[in-house]
Amino acid sequence: MYTIQVDAGRKLLAVVLSEHVDTDEALRALSQALTLSEADGISAVTCDVTAVRRGPGSLIHIAAGLALGYREGMRIALVSSSDQHTTATRLMRYSGLRDGVRVFASQAAADAWLGPAALPAAPAAVPGVLTSRAAMAAARPGRRVKRGSGVDAAGSAA
Repeated sequence: MYTIQVDAGRKLLAVVLSEHVDTDEALRALSQALTLSEADGISAVTCDVTAVRRGPGSLIHIAAGLALGYREGMRIALVSSSDQHTTATRLMRYSGLRDGVRVFASQAAADAWLGPAALPAAPAAVPGVLTSRAAMAAARPGRRVKRGSGVDAAGSAA
């Protein structure tokens, strides 16, 4: 069984799985959650699996589905019990989404990590950090860079 709820104020999608969840049902939940998040512009997703008593048989299929539906900038928090931690960590590792997926032992810890992602992202320059455009310009001095990109004509971060 699963439920999906949207918190429009925080731009957060909450998925709760419980009891017996086979591979097909997990893939349906994943597909619906990712479709909703894309349609509503949601980049923060929490998936609580603490009530799952018997889980999907094919983590590889679920991890592949997760990787296919993942969008740049998303954060997905898996909340699991200590008994499920190894399985949840394996799912995270199989997906290949190292920066976008984390496993947590509590909903509070997941919410704390998702907090910044649940707010609308505002482009901001971080001193000392090169954007991809700035890094490319720095690697190729003399290359033309668009005005306002944060890089001067010499290729240095402004």
